[in-house]
Order: sequence, then structure tokens, then C-alpha cells
Amino acid sequence: MSLSGRLDVIFAEQLRNHPEGHALYNKVSADHLKPGTCGFFDEKGDWNVIEQLCDRETWESDGWIGIPEQLRTETDFGIQWPVKLSESAKGYEIDVDVNLKPPISGGINIAFKSSENVGAVLITDPPVERKRLKRDLPALDWVLQNTRKLLDHWPEILSRGLWIVTKTYSVKRCANAVLTAKDDEAKISIQASIPDVANAVPSATWWKQGSHGSWNIYTDDSGIVVFMSGIQCKVGLVRRSKVRKTTRYVQRTFKR
Repeated sequence: MSLSGRLDVIFAEQLRNHPEGHALYNKVSADHLKPGTCGFFDEKGDWNVIEQLCDRETWESDGWIGIPEQLRTETDFGIQWPVKLSESAKGYEIDVDVNLKPPISGGINIAFKSSENVGAVLITDPPVERKRLKRDLPALDWVLQNTRKLLDHWPEILSRGLWIVTKTYSVKRCANAVLTAKDDEAKISIQASIPDVANAVPSATWWKQGSHGSWNIYTDDSGIVVFMSGIQCKVGLVRRSKVRKTTRYVQRTFKR
């Protein structure tokens, strides 16, 4: 690999040109990362849930200071996407050895290549489901009211930050890859009939082919989150004396 760094960070950075939000490289269930969730990403890029703010009964029983109103979400179904590519990546149909061809009709073999030293590819099985929080300010107020307890129970958020999730896009099946060198190829077979690879929408069945790139293929009937957005919070402490501490809260937004 000619590129160093965490692949989840590289993947998100490479797909920042897409408007859906922060792209996720690691597998995260839509049951664990959904609008109204408060949590953080650890040093490996894995998602950690602190509380589901839409579940009023749970956070009240856990002893948190409450939200005066019930958080509500809305869902859009049936969204379809073409292949999501970084600005430097392109896809094209290829021929492979007859012994490697997939045993399905309508299957095409695609290679993705980057014109730069890095690139990213995301393929999703339709349909895509979008969920969003109708109002995010009550969730932000919850963090403000519970900052001290959050820091007491999860001190790692001092360095990792804190997310309030406001929107997610999820699918039941997806594949992603990071291209790690110029002209590096990632090959995959998908079932699609559209000759324009850039606009091809995969359906039903895919599988890996031999590749210099690294494919992750994820499946989950509950849904896999491929993009998320929300309010990213930086929480810090200011010590005024040896025995007294106060909290300082700074809000940062990311593609709300």
C-alpha cells in the first residue's frame, strides 16, 4: 500500500463531494446509528452508542435530565443511487477469464481505478432508506443539560468528540473499497444491465473478484448505515480550582 492512514478516515474524506453526509467505511447497523442517537466514534472508527434520545423511557430510567418534548423522525423509502465514487475514481466494464465469470445472467464485471494516489468506491443495493430527525435543537439541549454526566461516564469524548445523529442513509447490502495507489484497480461483478457504469444501479447479487483493492461487502436485514450527518460536539473541561470544575461546551456542525 502506497498510502498510510486509517481507511475509514480516507474513505470519508474521499466521498466528501457527495451531499448525503459523512460516509461510513466500517459496518454500522441502522439499529445502532439512527436519528436521535447520541454517541461517538472510537480510535478504530467504530461507533459507540451512549443513548437513544428518541427512546424516552430508556433515558429517563437511566437517570438523564429530560427533554421536554418527544423527538420525532421521518423516513423516506425507495431511493436509488448509482455507484458513489470519489472525484478521482472512474469505473469501466471489463472482460475477465471465462473461469472467473459469475454464473448469473445479466452480470457485468467492473473495474474501478483512481487517477490519483487515492480513491473510494461505494456500491449500494437498492432501495436506500433515508431517516431524519424533524427537530434537532431538543437533542442539543439534552447534551447541554447532561454534559457533566456524559464526561463522568465517557471521558473518552474529551478527545473523540460527541455526535448527535440527525440523518442517516441505510441499505441492506453494500460494498466499499479504498483505492490505495494511482491506477490501482478494484474489480467486482454486479448484476446490472446499464452500459454506463457510472450510472449503473446494482441489483440482488454481487461477489468479489480478485483485486489489488480491498472490498468490504456487508449484509444486514436491519440495514447498514452508509452515510450519516448530525451535530458534532466538542466537550471540554475548565478547572477553576482543585475541588471545583465547570464544563465548557462548543458546538460544531457537519452537514446538518
